[in-house]
Amino acid sequence: MKCASCGSDDQAEFPAEMSIHLRRSPRQPGTLVFQTVLICMDCGFSQFIVPDAELRELAHDKFIDHVRFQLSRAPIRA
Repeated sequence: MKCASCGSDDQAEFPAEMSIHLRRSPRQPGTLVFQTVLICMDCGFSQFIVPDAELRELAHDKFIDHVRFQLSRAPIRA
């Protein structure tokens, strides 16, 4: 498989632990993702696939974050 960025064949897989945080919620704990990352040894381009369970958690957190953001912007009516 060639690198999607530079076309190099020099790529390696590494085990990784990532904590993914929503942009507007830096105080909320992130979603931990344990996955293998494929890294190009020439340009550094990296790619990984988020497992289904973590992907569902991120989608749920994104929805909740969006609702909270919209509610915070709503005008207060007396």
